[in-house]
Amino acid sequence: MEKPIVVGAQDVVGFRELVVPFGSDQNGIHVNGGNPAGVAWGIKKVLCDSERAKRWGRMARKRVLHYFTWRKATEQTLQIYEMLQHKPEHEEARVVDLLEKITQK
Repeated sequence: MEKPIVVGAQDVVGFRELVVPFGSDQNGIHVNGGNPAGVAWGIKKVLCDSERAKRWGRMARKRVLHYFTWRKATEQTLQIYEMLQHKPEHEEARVVDLLEKITQK
C-alpha cells in the first residue's frame, strides 16, 4: 500500500529494527504504543511532511516485499531448520540468533 509506518514495539527485542530500520531504509517512526500522546505524536510527525511520508511509504512497500512475503517466511523457516540440522553438537542454537543471521543477508 506504500504507507509510512507508525509502530509501537516497546520491549520487543529486535522487532523495532526489523520493522522500521534507521538510515536510508527508514520507512516510518517508532512510538510508545502504550501512550496515546506518543501515538498521536508519531501520526502527526508523518502527516507534517508529505514528501517524507511518500518516501517512507515507498520504503515500507519495498521492505514488505523483501522480508515479509509468504515465500520469504518459508525460505527463512527452511534455513533455520537447515542450520539446526547441521550445527555442531557443542554450539548452542538460539532461534533469535538464527533469524538475525538470515535477515542480515
